[in-house]
Amino acid sequence: MQLFVRAQELHTLEVTGQETVAQIKAHVASLEGIAPEDQVVLLAGTPLEDEATLGQCGVEALTTLEVAGRMLGG
Repeated sequence: MQLFVRAQELHTLEVTGQETVAQIKAHVASLEGIAPEDQVVLLAGTPLEDEATLGQCGVEALTTLEVAGRMLGG
């Protein structure tokens, strides 16, 4: 299935739904140079856990995931 990932640019990925959020972060890191530990992946504004698969998170075909940078400080 196709998945859209919006970071600094919009990327289209082919995924099965069995990929973990951590794997998506690693892919974004290779495309944009943002370290995975500095990324937060959001689905409809909700942060996703690294260990969860896309299917467990409810990601469906043509879903757009947002990738934001972690905020420093508190």
